[in-house]
Amino acid sequence: LNYKGTQLAQGRDAAKEVLKNDRALYEEIESAVKAKLDEDKK
Repeated sequence: LNYKGTQLAQGRDAAKEVLKNDRALYEEIESAVKAKLDEDKK
């Protein structure tokens, strides 16, 4: 999993652990995804 040019984890399970342990990162990615989905609806 790469985010903003930085490798956060390799593999699905590792990515889940990273996001589980870093709430701020999780919320940042969640906000970005929701914003993109809202943008695509228009």
